[in-house]
Amino acid sequence: MNKSKGTEEFAPFGNPDGSRAGIAEISSKFVTFGGGAWGGLATRNDDLTARVIVGRKGSGKTVYLRRFQAFASNQSDLYADDIQQDLPTTEEIIKFCQFFKEKILTEKWMLLWRRALLRSLISHLMHVPRLIEKGKYRKLESIIGKYGSILREFTAAVSVYSQVNEIIYNHHTENQITQFLEDPHWHEVESMLQI
Repeated sequence: MNKSKGTEEFAPFGNPDGSRAGIAEISSKFVTFGGGAWGGLATRNDDLTARVIVGRKGSGKTVYLRRFQAFASNQSDLYADDIQQDLPTTEEIIKFCQFFKEKILTEKWMLLWRRALLRSLISHLMHVPRLIEKGKYRKLESIIGKYGSILREFTAAVSVYSQVNEIIYNHHTENQITQFLEDPHWHEVESMLQI
């Protein structure tokens, strides 16, 4: 066996690292299953219904996500951001977990992710050329101006992960982060964005 050849030349299903393989390679070597009886394993790349993808390391979760993202990116009526890799740091996760008792921690995590999603969404609506609508841009600027205590001005589109990190980093006590997450203005922002 020639050891100078790449792993993908020997692996029967292509490059074993789904996050680094080219999307064309993933698509061309993806094993498909006919019919709908196979369930999650047979999920087509155009099936964009909400889901949770679970599996051990190396089981192909990233490949499925990249297939979904590639399909959605090519649809004129959809917007699919790049798959993000800037996960919250362990330090930030531990800091957040130490703020709250275990019985309410899951609820607080859900709230944190929702707030981070909203902030990221606003940044994308303001800075991704494909999403910018002239009239709505001014509306978004006024939302940020009015709700500056929970939002901020963005100079670029940012990821949800970056906002999770930022929110945790900027709040140093349980009281500070609780006030931020439960600020009643969040309901108004959601309503204005029609979410």
